Amino acid sequence: MNLQNLQFKYWLFKDTIRYMVPYRMSNFFYKLDTFLFPRQKWLTKQIPTDWRDKDSLIEILLPAILKHYVEKDGENCFEVINFNDYDDNNNLIGESKFGVELKLHYKIVTEVIPGLQKQLEKEWDSIKICFPFFIPIIKTNIFIGRCFCYFSILYILKEK
Repeated sequence: MNLQNLQFKYWLFKDTIRYMVPYRMSNFFYKLDTFLFPRQKWLTKQIPTDWRDKDSLIEILLPAILKHYVEKDGENCFEVINFNDYDDNNNLIGESKFGVELKLHYKIVTEVIPGLQKQLEKEWDSIKICFPFFIPIIKTNIFIGRCFCYFSILYILKEK
């Protein structure tokens, strides 16, 4: 068996497989593969299993995506990507607007918001005294919780 005959058989086999396996079959195997071995496991772990509105999913997922993009165990963007601005002569101007905003939002997500959540947990005790029966409803639905906190603060201020 000569080499040209072997190459021709390989070429014929390769093209036959390419045209014989339809798109639906490859799409099925892709869906099966991504179901068994998901690509973004860290993100699927962040999604809650109970039913949520899209706005509450945004509140959960966007900070998680930002943390994963910036932190060293995730994408590590500040070590990999250059966030500097250059002028037309390739002189360094400074850090880009995107880099500055990214650092600012990362600081807000990692430092400011957890501090505010700790303060909110401390203030739950004063709200529990006024309205003890509504606390489980408030903690499950974020929108109702925000409205309830606003009205309870107005109620407390009105009492004083």
